[in-house]
Amino acid sequence: MSHNATEAERGFLGKWENSMHAVDMLNMLVRYERVSLPEKKD
Repeated sequence: MSHNATEAERGFLGKWENSMHAVDMLNMLVRYERVSLPEKKD
């Protein structure tokens, strides 16, 4: 495997992990809001 390919893969995995972390944070916020706020029916 070439050095460039390794660098590209590392960058891709880093971005993927960051995006997954952001999704996890959003899911936690949504769950927290659902638990802490009473349900509103429009």
